[in-house]
Order: sequence, then structure tokens, then C-alpha cells
Amino acid sequence: MSTGSHPCDTGTELQLTENGNWRWGRYSGAYTVASGSITFDGIGGLATWGPAAIGPDTLTFVSGSQKAVWRKPSSGNAGFAPGVYYCATAPGGCHTAKGVEIASDGTWSWGASGGSYSIVGGRVIFRGPQLPDWGPADIGDRKLVFHSRDGDSEWSASGAGSVNRATVDPNTFELACSLQPFDRQRLMATIDGTLAPGASNLTKAAAHQQLADFCRKAGDASRAEQESLKAQYWKNGGRR
Repeated sequence: MSTGSHPCDTGTELQLTENGNWRWGRYSGAYTVASGSITFDGIGGLATWGPAAIGPDTLTFVSGSQKAVWRKPSSGNAGFAPGVYYCATAPGGCHTAKGVEIASDGTWSWGASGGSYSIVGGRVIFRGPQLPDWGPADIGDRKLVFHSRDGDSEWSASGAGSVNRATVDPNTFELACSLQPFDRQRLMATIDGTLAPGASNLTKAAAHQQLADFCRKAGDASRAEQESLKAQYWKNGGRR
């Protein structure tokens, strides 16, 4: 969705059903189509916006000189590259080295959080905990840009999509990163836990994710991505 030439702050989808009903968040009602426009009936939400002009995969509401355009999610990826995205810039600086892994199957994960996403008009709409609170992200050249009142937050896909999942061995640790002595000490203690009899998949995932974070902090994006993929493997129960 966009208002005039400006992006909107909502990631809530407008749903239209074939039987003539609509839903937008907590609002719902019925709709009718006539003469190239659609009229929404009900209480609140779209029912207060007036009719919308129907375009190719779009609905356009007009209020004075302003237009609010709603776009249907595209079936393709609109040039978007799945991969692991890391914070590059943010208001007040980046406070995390953890990457957001965005998969080609329409799902995303960030630490213990995860959900689904869709591509709408050159933007990514996230669903699930945490990321949706940031609002839609504009798709750039191997990057995602979130907007807020405090400023833009840019997440870069360093090496996104460049690592072949099939060639990544989840049972190994890439220790060639230039780790700080204390980080290496912490990491080795975590890895020792994965070698214990009966170590859980979550324990193994945590070790790989910790190494990924340390490699990222050391500036080794390629190894960080490999370790993130290994962590995701164990989070998925030992499945790619």
C-alpha cells in the first residue's frame, strides 16, 4: 500500500473473498463491484473510505488530492533475493549482529522469532512477531530498508543467496574467523555442549548461531552466512 508518493505504516492486508466479503484487521463487511469500482459496506475501516477504482492488481481510494493505492501481493519475488540480511545502519547504530534469514519459500526467521512474508509493490510485508512491528521494508540492491520516525534502518544481504545449502555440513564449525580471545573461549564452551551425549538440536543450533554472530562481528560475512544456515538446519529438526 502507498499514499500518494509516500509509503504507508500498515502491514495489515486487505482480504477480499469470492463470496463478496472483505476483512481488514478487526474490520469486516461486504462489497459490491460496479462500473470499474468497488464499494465497501460495513462499520469502520474500508466502509468509511468511499469507493475504490479497480486497476491491474490494485485498488485506488481517493480523498481530495490524495490517493491510497493497495496492491495485490505478487506471485514472483520482484527481484528480491532470499538470504541472510544483517543490520548495516540504524538510528542510534546497530545493536545486533544477528541476521534475518529470509527463505525462498515465503518464510523468515530471526533468532527464536519467525513467520511469513509477501512481496507487494517492491516492498516486503512481514507477518509474525517482532519484524512486522518495524513495518514494510523497501527492496533495494541486495538490501532491505525499514522506515521509522527516527530514521531508516538498512539491512544488507552480504553474500545473500551465495551459499549453496546442499554443500553446507551442519556437523562442522568454521573456526577460521578472526575471533577475539574471549569470544573464542565462550564459543569453545558452547561447542563442548554440542559434543555431550544426547545434545539437543536446539543446543547445536545455538552453537552455530553464536559462531555466526562472532564471524559477522569479525567482518567475515561468508562464514557467518554458512553458520547461520547450519543453525537453521538444526532449528528445523535436522532437515534442510
